[in-house]
Amino acid sequence: MNTTNSTVGTTNIGNLKATQIGTYGQDVALKVTIIDAGNYYYILEYICPPNAVNQTETDYNSILKTLKLQ
Repeated sequence: MNTTNSTVGTTNIGNLKATQIGTYGQDVALKVTIIDAGNYYYILEYICPPNAVNQTETDYNSILKTLKLQ
């Protein structure tokens, strides 16, 4: 993954810890969310054109906030 224009952060999804890695390039914007569920890892990937990040990232974050893993 290109480290230029990259971000790394952590968040909680419900009671689970998640790590987010994002990179924004000339052709594509990508955010990967890795959810640690104890014995399992869930990986969610968000890909869009860089010019659509502001319009779509809020929706992606809303999906993460309402996600329920059982």
